[in-house]
Amino acid sequence: FLHTPRRRWWKLPVALVVASIAWLIASFIASAPALVYDIVTRKIDWMDSAAMTAHLSTLTPALFLANNIGIALMIPCAWLGLIIYGQKPRWLSSVTGRLRWGWMLRLIGLITIPYLILQTVDALLLSGLPDFSWKPYSLFMIASILLTTPLQCAGEEYGTRGLINRVLASYGSPRVSFWIGAVGSSLVFMTLHVAADPYLNAFYFTFGMVACWMAWRTGGLEASIAMHVVNNVFSMAYFPFTDFSNAMDRSVGAASAMDVAPILGVMLASVGIVE
Repeated sequence: FLHTPRRRWWKLPVALVVASIAWLIASFIASAPALVYDIVTRKIDWMDSAAMTAHLSTLTPALFLANNIGIALMIPCAWLGLIIYGQKPRWLSSVTGRLRWGWMLRLIGLITIPYLILQTVDALLLSGLPDFSWKPYSLFMIASILLTTPLQCAGEEYGTRGLINRVLASYGSPRVSFWIGAVGSSLVFMTLHVAADPYLNAFYFTFGMVACWMAWRTGGLEASIAMHVVNNVFSMAYFPFTDFSNAMDRSVGAASAMDVAPILGVMLASVGIVE
């Protein structure tokens, strides 16, 4: 779709660099108020580098909201990149020039089924239920997850599966274009999660490849957005009722093969639903 007479080799780096810089600036602006809020309310000495490092390694309700908003800002930044590349932003959603809302919402409902089965089996037979209790931030987190997590998921899809995937793929022949775009954008998607654990990196890379397959097969981002939204909402469902401060721990040993394998199985089920 991007392999047109207006394509020039230099548009790839320019589009990606400008979109990336715009997103870094936008995400910093989104994060700054949350960081200031935490420093003031938690009485953190911002001159103490050790204290600041320790705080930034934990996830607070304010930083969670800021992170979601910052990632959601990938959407207009991806639009900017596509404009530089020579197309109108609406063509980033699908080959119909729009987001097919009805179909996407139907897919969210269908993909919820295997994820719900996995959550139920995990709670009843495997890990058991965590210690739930109402927290001072419970209502805030419920609202943040429901209102901003879908936007955060859409942001990652527009940025990686939309812009990066398609722009990279436009530099390959029809035989290899899918693999150039999918592998390249999935490596970027994996890197953006800043994980040191090999199992988590394997999961992020596989998630990216599956999402690229969905986008390629369906001619749009709706299916990958649907899977991403369901995956993230389920993974964050316990945040409002537990201590989730270490939820961003992606160091070596943070996950195991038994943690990742069931989710990969559910992702394959999602592919079947889309097909």
